[in-house]
Amino acid sequence: MTETRLRKVGVLAGQSNHDDVVDVTVAEGAIRRGDAVVTSNREHIDKVGQAVGLTLCIEDV
Repeated sequence: MTETRLRKVGVLAGQSNHDDVVDVTVAEGAIRRGDAVVTSNREHIDKVGQAVGLTLCIEDV
């Protein structure tokens, strides 16, 4: 992960008021690439997307 991406993750963490860096990193990648996210905790990923005005494609496991 580059410093630039790490900074974007930090900004997203602040915007979403979410402290789980793994969730925020996964959401950042999905936002950047347009990926779907497969997760057992939809609320955490959705929280990050909502903070930047996006609805992410989330598949529950």
